[in-house]
Amino acid sequence: MKAPFSVIPHPLIFEVNARQLVQRTARHLDRDDATLADVPASVVEGWARAGYHAIWLMGAWTTGQIGRRLSAEEPVFVRHYPSVLPDWTRDDVCGSPYAVADYAVPDAFGGPDALTDLRQRLHASGIGLILDFVPNHTARDHAWVTAHPELYVHGSPEQAEADPANYAAQDGHVIAFGRDPYFPGWIDTFQLDYRRRETRDRMTDTLVRIADQCDGLRCDMAMLVLKEIFERTWGHLPDGNAEGEFWPDAIDEVRALYPGFRFIAETYWGLEWRLQLLGFDYTYNKSLYDTLVHGDPAAARGHFLSREVLSRSVQFLENHDEPRAAAAIPHAERRRAATVLITALPGARLIHDGQTEARQWQHSIHLARRQAEEPDPDELAFFDRLFLALNDSAVGQGTWRHVETHGWPGNDTHRNLYAFLWETAEGDRDLVVVNMAATVSEANLPLHFHGIAGRRWQLADRLSDAVYERDGDPMSGQGLYVRLEPYQRQIFAMTRIAEA
Repeated sequence: MKAPFSVIPHPLIFEVNARQLVQRTARHLDRDDATLADVPASVVEGWARAGYHAIWLMGAWTTGQIGRRLSAEEPVFVRHYPSVLPDWTRDDVCGSPYAVADYAVPDAFGGPDALTDLRQRLHASGIGLILDFVPNHTARDHAWVTAHPELYVHGSPEQAEADPANYAAQDGHVIAFGRDPYFPGWIDTFQLDYRRRETRDRMTDTLVRIADQCDGLRCDMAMLVLKEIFERTWGHLPDGNAEGEFWPDAIDEVRALYPGFRFIAETYWGLEWRLQLLGFDYTYNKSLYDTLVHGDPAAARGHFLSREVLSRSVQFLENHDEPRAAAAIPHAERRRAATVLITALPGARLIHDGQTEARQWQHSIHLARRQAEEPDPDELAFFDRLFLALNDSAVGQGTWRHVETHGWPGNDTHRNLYAFLWETAEGDRDLVVVNMAATVSEANLPLHFHGIAGRRWQLADRLSDAVYERDGDPMSGQGLYVRLEPYQRQIFAMTRIAEA
């Protein structure tokens, strides 16, 4: 049995859209009333075989009628639908799951009992459950809008008339749309006022209530409620009665009841370290994503300098906000090299539903249905081999270190190579080497670990079945010589060869 999600420091996480999961379940069972409780045992077993430590069930909460109507009618949303689902109809429109009307599983998904059933089955397979928390705003038809309008950022009738992209009149009040400081507001949401102690208290209570239903939360745009960001966005407003930051106290309250609970921050703008210091277990590593997808392979080296930050980062090549990896990196071997790279890093490693099939079409979270695509058998075979290698290896199970690559006069190709060594307390070791360039690349890799010298070692590549024997003295001195073909990747199980 795998260790519980709460104690895994480097989890492999799978993101799946709750709406699509229920739809697939309904098709599988040929029933219109399928719920989360009906997710087949074979699906959960497949997640366990892949080695996932947690399932992020994205979009499990209740959306409101206002959000669904706006998603179906407003050009800001509708104009994108043909590019992701050419045959979309209004029946496909479900509203954004990040315009939350109620933190409760809707009846269409089976309600709270269905979620409990799925969570129990996940736990029985050693898998945790991650849900969403949206701190910055609520849906426009959240109960608080009518019962507690004081919790929101308000405007004037003049602002609603002059700036309809950021304010709307509703229930006798003019309230601001949720937003970040760089873009117009999200018109299906209303902005919570984090200057007010009452708002923070109610959101903390909401966090505690959600934490009883899952093992971790992915906190949407978590940096927006930082004091400095909130003031940058809403600095024209008078001061409130709340001091300090929201996150430390809120996280502490949850962990006082659920000590192993995990917090993941979606965050950008160089605020990752700040949110880690405030108590988040993991923060998005968007800068590494951008470098791997759009940048020079050698430029990624700077991301491995701080092991402490990296170990509390979420590594990904795709999620519901980004283009499909197969579309962003159409060269299959380059994409697979990048996949091995991110899954060999410390921190949380995220795989998105459809990524293992090389899906090309990005999905809109405002639509319940996604474009039909045939899985790529070569991509499926690659992931099957990778997951098998990861499950059998020390990768993600022990301690991680970045291994330097050394070249020699006339050889700068070592800069294309990335090497990491994983070691467990039991003495298992795996060396990961990835070539992120379209050229043959060579390097010496100095390996320094207790007991390497004076012994002979077998290096068995889990991704190709190649096996080598090497002496420990040269590997710990000048270094292990490696030569990789374009975009080649290797995960070497290092075992000591017993003396005859």
